[in-house]
Amino acid sequence: MKRLFSLLVFVFLIVLVPNFLFAERPPMEITPLVGYHIGGATDFYQGRMDIKGSVSYGIMYSIILPPKGVSIDLSFTRADSSLSFTANAGFPGYTDTTFKMASNYIMIGSNRDFLQDNIGFA
Repeated sequence: MKRLFSLLVFVFLIVLVPNFLFAERPPMEITPLVGYHIGGATDFYQGRMDIKGSVSYGIMYSIILPPKGVSIDLSFTRADSSLSFTANAGFPGYTDTTFKMASNYIMIGSNRDFLQDNIGFA
């Protein structure tokens, strides 16, 4: 819960700080993200671990900076899934286990358009 609160404060600051840094408010974009994380499996001596594929969802916040064509992006993506471990015979102490898991990604990046004119895209 503390991490979620810290993330919300961080995103809130990302939204407010650009308004104070620039005299003229820069354009911004908020984009919803939906995708699919492909599952996978791997074998160990003790058994097999399998992560199920699942739908991912998230949001991206972009600020377009005054030199046109440059943007700073912050995105958050989450995928809820399940992980199962199947123990091999002959390894005492290892049992078959399944539990829920989540993958969270926070990414910071930038983009720059190299074309100055919208050639072909009027």
